[in-house]
Amino acid sequence: MDRNNHYVPQFILRQYGDHLCVFNTKTQSFEEGRNPRSIYSEKGLYPDDIEEGLQQRVETPFAELVHQTDLLNQKRIVLTSTQFDLLQKYLVVSILRTKSTSKEIKQGRHFYDNLLQMAKTMGLSEANLMLSLPPFTEKNAEQLSDIEYWYRTLRCLISAPNVRPETIIQRPDATYLAYYWSNILYSGHLSFWDASPYQDEFVLTDVGMTSELEPDYDNPYHPSHLKEDTVKHLITVDDGSNPQYSFFLMATAFLMASFQENFMMFPLSRHRMVVLVNPFFKLRTTRSAKKMKVPPLSDFTGLTDDRLFTSSEIKVVAPISNFAIPPEEDAGLCFTFNPVRLNGTETRYCNTLFLDQISEIVGFSSLEKVKRSVKAYQRLQKDFVPRVDYSGLYKILGLT
Repeated sequence: MDRNNHYVPQFILRQYGDHLCVFNTKTQSFEEGRNPRSIYSEKGLYPDDIEEGLQQRVETPFAELVHQTDLLNQKRIVLTSTQFDLLQKYLVVSILRTKSTSKEIKQGRHFYDNLLQMAKTMGLSEANLMLSLPPFTEKNAEQLSDIEYWYRTLRCLISAPNVRPETIIQRPDATYLAYYWSNILYSGHLSFWDASPYQDEFVLTDVGMTSELEPDYDNPYHPSHLKEDTVKHLITVDDGSNPQYSFFLMATAFLMASFQENFMMFPLSRHRMVVLVNPFFKLRTTRSAKKMKVPPLSDFTGLTDDRLFTSSEIKVVAPISNFAIPPEEDAGLCFTFNPVRLNGTETRYCNTLFLDQISEIVGFSSLEKVKRSVKAYQRLQKDFVPRVDYSGLYKILGLT
């Protein structure tokens, strides 16, 4: 008998309440009082060894980390390097474990093939063509079906001691997909955003991660390049008088190579999410702090509060015993975060991104807590054919 596999962990679902509201966009059906055990799951989605690996090496350790550090409530979060790596592992597995990923694996596994073909089509130089090649060769992957390739990617990430790119690349079961996403996770910087305390909460989707793209982004194969063009211009006009800054520019350009989005959002509860921010914004913050000219945030994103993009980790090499971290990890690197509270408009804007990028099911704690966000999505889509049909939910909420 097939096991019931959750592609959103139950301990995350429970942060939205003992019973959830869910709306299915395909059937236009709404249900209240759903037990977390019965939603965001599918029988036989994973083989037993992957289900057990997810529980033992990802979900249970991360749930323990959340409890030990009070990750969902602290106003100042402190993580050791080991704890930070566990958080990163949870995030990348969250992206790749969902049911929707299993349906899109063909495009993901051929990322480097497509990148090389695009580079050739553009007539790039030999040196640039070399940059489009994968950094390693997958072993015994060609004969795998797409679903088997997906399983191998999950097994690689689950079993790895951490998901740093230098770790993944050394594994015999490494896949291009696992390496690609590990690069993205370690390219950006993390921030924690809290929902407005008034009437609004974060909704929960079935796709693991939701992102914001630049304005005018209208085709996944022809993305907008505002951030990239800005960095290229800064490199062009740099006079080299500050070698450290020049290196920072080049490093930012390198890190942005596979990170098109402005940020990626991962809900941890109805009140808090962890956000992966594009490295471009750290460059922008650095220039601003040095009184150097920077373009306004509104050129790039719908969120214009600088605090959201500057609340990144601070690396400290010092004893950290005051933060109740186990003695064996008491010395060395730690990461501190100061979560930023969104206002109501910002919370609802993030929810419109969630609502626009689901596969099938959206969850929330109550109709009252989601109504204003659904109304904001309806308003944003009034002049377009929406990507997701919420007509049934509009009727329930009296928005038609």
